[in-house]
Amino acid sequence: MAATSQFTANSTGYTAVVTQSVCKNVRIIENAGDAGFPTTDILIAKPTASATPVRILGGQSYTFNSPASFFVAGATVGYVKTVSGSITVDQDEDQP
Repeated sequence: MAATSQFTANSTGYTAVVTQSVCKNVRIIENAGDAGFPTTDILIAKPTASATPVRILGGQSYTFNSPASFFVAGATVGYVKTVSGSITVDQDEDQP
């Protein structure tokens, strides 16, 4: 994983997971520095925020895999929200 960024997710609505660079995969996980880590489960919806979500246990990672050769920079790969509360999410991107 080369490119790394962070964003905040909460339980009030889905936050788009947007690529920062051209990449093969995007891995997200709650930042281990959050107080009480792992703090909550997360819900992943893709390809749209209205899709049926997948529940990921707190502290576990989730990887969005490119359906083609790669994601372009600025692509929305999915959506994330917490079951409760707010967390900082680390986003790591594999470079092609």
